[in-house]
Amino acid sequence: GIMSAIVLERLDYDMPRWQQLPAGRSRQACLLLLRCATESLAQLHAEGAVHGDVEPRHLWWCNAVFRWKLIGVQAWAMSGTASSGGGQRALRYAAPEVID
Repeated sequence: GIMSAIVLERLDYDMPRWQQLPAGRSRQACLLLLRCATESLAQLHAEGAVHGDVEPRHLWWCNAVFRWKLIGVQAWAMSGTASSGGGQRALRYAAPEVID
C-alpha cells in the first residue's frame, strides 16, 4: 500500500526553548504565539477534530514562514472528534471539560 505522510516546513525550536531566548520575552512575540496557536486550534475545531494534548512542547517556531506550528498530530488523531472525546491528554494542560 501507499504510506501516508505529513510534511512540514523545517521547525526551528519549541516553545520551552523559545522562552529562553531574548526574543521570547517580548510582548509582540507572545501575542504572535497566542494568535498562531488559537488559529490552529480554531481550524482543527472547525473540522470537528480535537488536539487533546496542547502543551508547550507541541508549539514549534518555523522561521521559513515566520509562524508557530501546532504539532502532536498523533495526539489529536487519537482523540477523535470534538463530540467523541477519548484519546490521551496531558492533565496539566487539559481543559476541565475533557478530564474524566
